[in-house]
Amino acid sequence: ATFPKSICESLGLEPGDEIQLDQAGDGTNWILRPAKARSRSWLNKLNAYAKDKDNSMESVRSSIAHGRQRK
Repeated sequence: ATFPKSICESLGLEPGDEIQLDQAGDGTNWILRPAKARSRSWLNKLNAYAKDKDNSMESVRSSIAHGRQRK
């Protein structure tokens, strides 16, 4: 959807941002707001796995190549 620039600026929206549209009252009015940020708590669970490992791109590529060879 495309909204007027002034509305996007007042909401702090940038191109590509996700929005949330909610019905209000009797359903003839709508509330437009920036979408709630998605939880990324699962990402921190990867820290234990990555700790004390080489996370350079060269190491990641090598690990991927090794996994492909095992198939």
